Amino acid sequence: MLRNFLAWWLRQLTAALPAAWRLGAGATPADTEDSVILTVVPGTEASIEASRRRRQRLVPLGRFTLDPAGVAALRASLGPGRHGPVRLVLPSGLMLEQVVSFPLPAERGLDSALRWEMDRLTPFTADAVFWAWRVSQRDRVRNQLTVRLMLAAKSAVGWAVDALVAGGLAPSRLEAAGDPARSIALTGSHGGAPRRPVLIAGMILCGAMAIAAAVLPFLRQQAKLDQLETQIAALRPQVDLAEGLRRRVADRAASADVVAAEATRVGDALRILATLTDLLPDDTSLYELSLHDRTVTLTGQSSHAARLIPALAADPAVHNPVLSAAVTRNEMTGAESFSIRAEMKP
Repeated sequence: MLRNFLAWWLRQLTAALPAAWRLGAGATPADTEDSVILTVVPGTEASIEASRRRRQRLVPLGRFTLDPAGVAALRASLGPGRHGPVRLVLPSGLMLEQVVSFPLPAERGLDSALRWEMDRLTPFTADAVFWAWRVSQRDRVRNQLTVRLMLAAKSAVGWAVDALVAGGLAPSRLEAAGDPARSIALTGSHGGAPRRPVLIAGMILCGAMAIAAAVLPFLRQQAKLDQLETQIAALRPQVDLAEGLRRRVADRAASADVVAAEATRVGDALRILATLTDLLPDDTSLYELSLHDRTVTLTGQSSHAARLIPALAADPAVHNPVLSAAVTRNEMTGAESFSIRAEMKP
């Protein structure tokens, strides 16, 4: 939100600047009131059509060759005084455009990203072209940034730029014929309006005042947030203690649930043992009892092993009791050895 507000405020300040200043502040040449328009004539050897735009009037200056004599004649046609920024208009085909996509967070370092990726995105390296970019779409759903990359090969237009720079009419930007919005700003140009120290200081002062007016409410909000964070930090030990107790209670409840679920699956051993103790006669003794997945195996001696089966089957908690081995009789004691397997119901 802060970045959007600052961008809006900067646009308002730029609109209030004189035309010559607006070009330096990033406005398009079509918005300025005074400029020199040099159009490269296609199919000719190093010649341009020159005109001068002053406010709403466009005055043709004629055709000139881009050699020292031609540039000198062009300067003479402009007359003394300030002539405004020089705009070099390229014919169709020399200003190229490429639509590329990047992840949305790459916008902060888009200049560097495009410089490194230039030879992959285009047939040129970054040093071999004049280039600029414009963001055409920010897709926050897909987290994607769509960028219009505009470029002109130095091998195709560098001769015109060099000739104008040598003649003291360095162009401030390149434009596509018929579409001034498609433009490439040229750094280090000297053809624009003079940037006197007083004017630059005024622009800096205006920018500083705008930033101060925009940032002050956010600084107050940040101070309030810092105060709230201090209060939260003071309460943090109590919150941590409460969180620890909550986790311990949750862990114990989870452990109890696990134990209950396991008891339901394999059976409650103590309850099963109590049931079998009540069902077995007093003359019966066990010397082995095993329980696995609700299946119980009883091994022991009884005076009459056969009667144990109906005694166990009479209880609804015992299902399908059977002898799992042959009954043998001890001739000395008269007791019968048995092994019974049964299923215990929940």
